[in-house]
Amino acid sequence: MSAQETKLTVIKTRCEKSVKFFVFLKIVAVIGMVCCILGAIAMVAVPDMNGIMAEQYGAGNLTVDQMGVHGGLIDFDIDYEAYFAKGNYVFPFLCMIGWGAGISVLILVIISMFEKILKSLIAEENPFSDNIMKQVRVAFIFSTIVCALFVGVGCGLLVGLMMWCIYAILEYGAALQTEVDETL
Repeated sequence: MSAQETKLTVIKTRCEKSVKFFVFLKIVAVIGMVCCILGAIAMVAVPDMNGIMAEQYGAGNLTVDQMGVHGGLIDFDIDYEAYFAKGNYVFPFLCMIGWGAGISVLILVIISMFEKILKSLIAEENPFSDNIMKQVRVAFIFSTIVCALFVGVGCGLLVGLMMWCIYAILEYGAALQTEVDETL
C-alpha cells in the first residue's frame, strides 16, 4: 500500500467515525424536535390550559422575562404581555415551541449535509472530486446563512470566513490532485 493510499485510508476511517457522531447529533436534534411537538400537543390537549397558565402567571410562578430569540437578522420576540392582557396565555408559548422545532429542523438539515459529504468522501477514491467540492461549497454557504440569520451577523461572518478559508485550502488540494493525476 502506497503512502497516498494509507493516508486516504486514514481519512476514510476518520470520516466513518465522524459519520457515527453526526448520527448521534441527528438523534439529539430529532429528540429535541419531538419534545417540541409533544409539548405543543400537551398544551393544546390539556383542558383549560389557558386558565391554568393564567392562574400560574397571576401567582408569579410563570415568568417570561427571558423568552425570545435575539441576535440574528431574524429577531423572534413575542410580546407576551399583550397576549396575556387579552387572556391568551397558550399562543405565545406555542409560537416558541414552533420556533424550537424549526431550529431543530435546520440543525438536522445542516448535519445531514455534512454527513452526506463525509459519506461521499468514504465512497469516492478522490477526496477532491467535483461532486464533493460542490457539496462542501453548498454546505458552507447554507451554514453561514443560517448562522447569520439565527445566531448573529458577527457569528455568521466569522463562520463564513472560517469556512471560506477551509474551502480555499480544499480547492488548492483539488488543484494539486488534478496536477498529480495529469502527470501520471
